[in-house]
Amino acid sequence: MTLSWANATGQTFALRFAIDADYMLTVTQTVTNGGAAPVTLQPIAQINRTDKTASIDTWNVHAGPLGAFDQTVQFVPDYEDVSEAGVVKNEGRADWLGFTDIYWMSALIPDKAPATSDFRGLGKGIYLADLFYEGAAIEPGQQLSRTTRLFAGAKESAVLDRYEESGIANFGLSIDWGWFRWFEKPIFSLLAALFKATGNFGVA
Repeated sequence: MTLSWANATGQTFALRFAIDADYMLTVTQTVTNGGAAPVTLQPIAQINRTDKTASIDTWNVHAGPLGAFDQTVQFVPDYEDVSEAGVVKNEGRADWLGFTDIYWMSALIPDKAPATSDFRGLGKGIYLADLFYEGAAIEPGQQLSRTTRLFAGAKESAVLDRYEESGIANFGLSIDWGWFRWFEKPIFSLLAALFKATGNFGVA
């Protein structure tokens, strides 16, 4: 599905949405400059989140902002940290970022264009995950496109691992396996295999 809008100075803005069989949206932003002069624009992507319906953040299971930066997953800051700071800028290239609950996650995955990111607290329990692409000049008759993926769904280990295999760095680690991942993940795989074989969680 494509949504578009044209302004009075000749620029046309379009958003193309595509969705796969799981929880991933691919959103392509395109601006076509039909005006007489160059324009400079900065594409952005945002997730808006409230903490009012958030899972409880505990010492062993994180709920709140998270992301992978320079291929390292970070389960910090939490909502309180962002609220106190106002803006928490993320260091390093954003592989993906967003918000997680125990079982659900929303995350932005940028395309290959240079981008910076942060988390912002707007007050009244409202938070943003921001992805800022570099500004670019668009000459008359030219267009600029940026593609960002949005994951919005359940943190199913097999699904996350498939996305990781397709090129999203450490996406499977958005599940907070903790210090004992080397032990927990094989046990989880065994339980999943037993359930698939028996169709019964109790037996597994």
